[in-house]
Amino acid sequence: MTQKQSSRICREGYYYLIVLGFVVTGAVLREINLLLALAGMMSGPLLLNWRMTVDALRGVHVRRRLPERVEAGDRVVIDHLLEKRPLRSAVLRLSSWALALEDTICHEDASGRADRCRGRAVAWRLPYGGTTRVSYRGRFFRRGRYRFGPVTIRTRFPLGLVRRVLRDDRVDELIVLPRRGQLGPAWNRLYRESFRGSLARPQPQLAREGEFHGLRDWKQGDVRRWIHWRTTARRGVPVVRQFERRQHRDLALLVDLASSGNFAREEDPLVESAVSLAATMTAEICRRAEGAFLLGLGGRRPAALLGNASTATTSRLLEALAVARADRGESLPALLRFALQETRPGTPVVLVTTRSLPGIDLAGLQPDEPVAQTEVAADAGPASTDIDQLDEVRTDPRWPELRQRLHVIDVGSNTMADFFQPAEQPSVTDDAKFATGAAAADKLPDATATRVAESVFEPPG
Repeated sequence: MTQKQSSRICREGYYYLIVLGFVVTGAVLREINLLLALAGMMSGPLLLNWRMTVDALRGVHVRRRLPERVEAGDRVVIDHLLEKRPLRSAVLRLSSWALALEDTICHEDASGRADRCRGRAVAWRLPYGGTTRVSYRGRFFRRGRYRFGPVTIRTRFPLGLVRRVLRDDRVDELIVLPRRGQLGPAWNRLYRESFRGSLARPQPQLAREGEFHGLRDWKQGDVRRWIHWRTTARRGVPVVRQFERRQHRDLALLVDLASSGNFAREEDPLVESAVSLAATMTAEICRRAEGAFLLGLGGRRPAALLGNASTATTSRLLEALAVARADRGESLPALLRFALQETRPGTPVVLVTTRSLPGIDLAGLQPDEPVAQTEVAADAGPASTDIDQLDEVRTDPRWPELRQRLHVIDVGSNTMADFFQPAEQPSVTDDAKFATGAAAADKLPDATATRVAESVFEPPG
């Protein structure tokens, strides 16, 4: 942690110095001792203000507290804990007054540009040797990675002639998850039909003890440790416990993020719909915890994540979706190769795409770098004109079997409403003073947009 302090003369302080300069000049030219005495008296408040601002920030430390889980559109509260530690060299143990805190928030948009905004809060009194908590609140309308820092603390107390600034260079990160919606009846039908028959993989013999279902009479081949001895002794015949047989339901989700390139500063609505749908499906599948889950992400940074469907892996998968960025549509062959190599025969594969793919025709699409089995963080390179890799996908002997279990969801189709209902976004106009980023300000009237750009976050009233 690096802290730097500096002092600056405020605008009012410069006006004060101009008046003081006139007094000193008149006293020297006219040789008037009373004006010299007045100049000395006027220098006192300036030096006093400087000294009090220096003492006000000596020993002051700040710690930022970020929420653990945030979705796009949620209102969040960012807390800062201010502490003024005692110093042995301090002569006067005075409290600090009127501390203005300003936090810098940076977010990288789809075009790679950094949108910056600031959060502000005020601590009216910080006792010597004590702590105080200040906070500001706001909304993050965009998913992705946000960086907080540096934070500055300013004070001009008590006269407002000299400003003392403390800068803390500590940087914290917060990943804003995609906003989830509600899955429709079409998804429920697709989920049930995908696991019919042999697609459900039963657990091994020793792991079949699921939830207790009831008691039944002994049958040849039953395991002895399933015998319910108390009921057996009471009835005089062997009685065994009966369990619901659990089944492993593996599923692979491929997310093809292809943007048209016409959205330089704002996010592509189709891409955001695809990410929101994938996040909702991921959370629902992990909540059921019924088997292995494979998530393949296309875009600028292709990634393949493998794990068991459980609530413990939900955060990791949602964070990967939060930072996913669209490309020009070059990662689909890599996603299909990943499905061919890493999925078992019979495992349902759901492809969420932002473009229409009639018959899964790969002609005209360009290949990308292959996706590894585990996490990949390689930048997507330029598109290649060689279609040999696409031919490998089409001519792979496993491709006909994969097409039978491949389900495509086009977020731009008319049937999207049957699969997914996005969550309602909070009104930007109603929460204009809490909006973040230039994209939110661009949708507002001129007067409101100026206010958003100047003060994105404000202290809770």
